[in-house]
Amino acid sequence: KGEKSMAKILIVDDESGIRQVLNKFFKIKGLQTLEAENGEQALQIASSENCSVALLDMGMPGMDGLVLLEKLLKINPRLTVMLMSGRNDDEKIKKALELGAAGFIMKPFDFSELESTVISKLKNE
Repeated sequence: KGEKSMAKILIVDDESGIRQVLNKFFKIKGLQTLEAENGEQALQIASSENCSVALLDMGMPGMDGLVLLEKLLKINPRLTVMLMSGRNDDEKIKKALELGAAGFIMKPFDFSELESTVISKLKNE
């Protein structure tokens, strides 16, 4: 039972407001969060920290969510990666799932969905 508190969630989004909202949400649930505002930062964190779940924004400047997804899974093949987007882009979502994403979350967030998708993934570890 003590393992749940060890679960770390990496939140990658170029919008600080989104990172803050997610951060607060997961902290209330007793989970640790790490934040990155771009792909490079996310890769550095993933290399040094043992994260269980990563939430990636699809459309970040520089390295987009799909490229980052592939790189993160190279670093940690056991990482559960969920993509987030404000646009329901079927092609990109399909590609993300083919590349190994565990799921997709629409913005603005439905917090009950967020809880059921992300927290259920942590319980399956």
